[in-house]
Amino acid sequence: MKSLLPLCLAALLIPTVQAGQIEISFKNVDSYTDINSGRESQERYTKRVLSRMGEFFGNVAAKLPEDNTLHIVVNNIDLAGDTRFGRGELWDVRMMTDLYSPWMSFEAKVLDASGAVRYEGSEKIRDFNYLSRGPRTNREFDYEKHMIKRWGHDMIKQLN
Repeated sequence: MKSLLPLCLAALLIPTVQAGQIEISFKNVDSYTDINSGRESQERYTKRVLSRMGEFFGNVAAKLPEDNTLHIVVNNIDLAGDTRFGRGELWDVRMMTDLYSPWMSFEAKVLDASGAVRYEGSEKIRDFNYLSRGPRTNREFDYEKHMIKRWGHDMIKQLN
C-alpha cells in the first residue's frame, strides 16, 4: 500500500481548467474506517476510491476564483453502506442501509494568490439521510460525491 500512495498523490494534483487549483493528500490510508473492496483487489479499489475523492474535491476547487488553491488533507473515509460477505459463489456486497451513512474527516484550507488564508477548517462531513436525499443512480461513490459537493457549496458561500 505504501508504494501506491505516492502514485495516487501525484495523480491527484489536479489542475482545473476553469478556475481554482486543488492539492490533496491522504493521511494514514491503511487505517481508514471503511474503504473495503468487497470483491476486487484492495489495492486497486483503494486507488480508485482515492482518485474519485480527489476528482470530487477537484470539482469543488473548480468553482473557486482562478488564483485560489484548495488544500485538502483527508484523515478518514467511511464509504456509504457496509461490506457483507456473500455465501457460496456470491461476491461480497456493499449493503446500503440507514445504519451505514457515509462520512469523511479532512483538513481544508483555501489560499489566494498571495498565500493569504481565505478559509480554514477541520471538517467532518456526514450524510445521515443519504438514502432519502442522495443521488438516484447506481454510479459508484455517488453518495460521497453528493456529500462533498454539498460541503463545497456551503464552504464557497462562506467565502463570498
